[in-house]
Amino acid sequence: MAIPDYETDLDLDKEEKKAVEGALVALDEYVTTLNEAFSSGGKKTENIDGAAKGEALETLKQDSKELKKNRMHMAGEFRIEDRVIQDVDSRTDEVVVLTCVDNSKFAEVGAGESLPDQEPEPLRVRFLAELDNSDWKIESQSLWSTPCGK
Repeated sequence: MAIPDYETDLDLDKEEKKAVEGALVALDEYVTTLNEAFSSGGKKTENIDGAAKGEALETLKQDSKELKKNRMHMAGEFRIEDRVIQDVDSRTDEVVVLTCVDNSKFAEVGAGESLPDQEPEPLRVRFLAELDNSDWKIESQSLWSTPCGK
């Protein structure tokens, strides 16, 4: 899988760059998995533990279960606009990636409904990637206080 473009103000050594690349590939896999699970109404969840762990995995499972129970699905697509490496901790094998996600590009809707027209709503989202044995996975995602473009 190709390494997505990213920005950082950090001076990364060779090992840290390798960690960043693993984390970015894991993030793309996580987004693909999230889109598959949510657009299927919570039915396509067989691959979620390959991309997520901990809090992120539990949230994906719970959100998928709720979509299925409520007969809803995600219209549109969760898509990352940019990637900024905020922190790399080689002691704990963690990488923090700040991204920009346009919240208007996806929505929870009923069966057969499509994405409603919405004003753009760019949100800064923080992802924590951790090394899990030899695989990078997303541990958590949360809203970040700094807006996109800052």
